[in-house]
Amino acid sequence: MTTIRAAVRAAVADDDRGRARPSAVSALLAVAAAGTAVRASAADGGAGRACPAAIRALRAAVAAGTAVQASAAGDGAGRVRPAAPRALRAALAAARTALRAPAVDGGASHPHPAVPRVLLAGFGGVAAAHLGALLAGAPVAQVTKPALMPLLGAYALARGGPRLLVGALLFGCGGDVLLQLGGRLPFLLGMGSFAAGHGCYLALFARHGADSRARGRGYVLAAGYGAAWLGTVTLLWPGLEDGLRVPVGLYSLLLTATALAATRAGARTAAGGLAFLLSDTLIASGLAGWPQPPAPQFWIMLTYLVAQFLLADGLLRRVPAQPQVTR
Repeated sequence: MTTIRAAVRAAVADDDRGRARPSAVSALLAVAAAGTAVRASAADGGAGRACPAAIRALRAAVAAGTAVQASAAGDGAGRVRPAAPRALRAALAAARTALRAPAVDGGASHPHPAVPRVLLAGFGGVAAAHLGALLAGAPVAQVTKPALMPLLGAYALARGGPRLLVGALLFGCGGDVLLQLGGRLPFLLGMGSFAAGHGCYLALFARHGADSRARGRGYVLAAGYGAAWLGTVTLLWPGLEDGLRVPVGLYSLLLTATALAATRAGARTAAGGLAFLLSDTLIASGLAGWPQPPAPQFWIMLTYLVAQFLLADGLLRRVPAQPQVTR
């Protein structure tokens, strides 16, 4: 932690024009937050053993956030560097590393029972700080955003959550950072990262979403969600730029499929899917030039954070815990 703090202090130093370096600060503080989570989630109830799977996945979260944050930053003239696609590929590779990490390394290891509560409190605190910064228009919002999904991912790991859930949250982290950059290319790359996260959620609901009540009304729900998707895209289509119409339409179809699948895993995940729909519809309506509520970024992030938490918590309640293990 001493090294991280020193790096943060160096990064916050003003450049030769007296301006702070927000992308460096954002990335390094995300490292600090995730590093703290690694130390907490790797504890083994006083046994002194680490949880290798937790460490690997959290390091992947850090790699995803920092690679995108550092390499996809603008070049000062409002243009995105050519390294942005490479950064996204590095982020996705880091997420895949977490998903493919072996589940068994030897003997069983169980984090201290207080660790999930501490991590959840950390996520809640950073989320509250981020939302408050958005309302106040404070630049610290650029710092807190990249740390949100790694903290929620650490909580999921401490609860013994499935790798696909961690992957969904890591892809969300990549999307969060890319959308901060502005411009068409970062937006499309961020949308691709979120789409990969929805793929993880769809796989989870296919495996674990077997709610009999949802199956009984499946056709009605499918018709309702399909009609909502078609109506929304039809209304937004004229206001979207030509290069965004097809990507936004396809992404919204995938998002609607995730929200529909979430109804098969209980009320929490169903509510999370609806909140995700609302959050991304607010983004799309802004792109289409529709009137926005006051502080639109606050409402976008509020509904997004509620969505990710409800999806994660609902799945954690439904999927049997996977014990962390070590030699």
